Amino acid sequence: MYVETRLGWWWRGLVDCSGYEQDRESLSLKVAEHYIRTVLGVPVAGGIMGSVRHYGDFSEVLVHRPSGGIRVLVTLVRGRGRNYVIALQTGPGPGPYVQREYEYFCTSKGIVFTPRFTGSGAKGAQQRRTARRIA
Repeated sequence: MYVETRLGWWWRGLVDCSGYEQDRESLSLKVAEHYIRTVLGVPVAGGIMGSVRHYGDFSEVLVHRPSGGIRVLVTLVRGRGRNYVIALQTGPGPGPYVQREYEYFCTSKGIVFTPRFTGSGAKGAQQRRTARRIA
């Protein structure tokens, strides 16, 4: 099975993600780590340590850092097609306080996040072309 992602074509080692979807704490920490590393540009070598609180469909992750905490709101969205996650910084720390949506794929080595393309029209086509150029 081949899946096109922002990182290229994945085909070996794709596994079922239901374990991550059932363990919301692990999934929330992985999403928060990816968001902090890619959006905020904060290095997270060796992973992150944090506490997770659940509020219905939302999970709030407070990431502990020596220079202060960062709070990230994580939502798992289940719907038609692929499930995806939404991440948004809601607490103290450096900005930019922007929302990101990610599709995710599970491999034998871990979980991979890619930007979610939300448009089927011209905007979505432009996003897909941009992702192919970046990959």
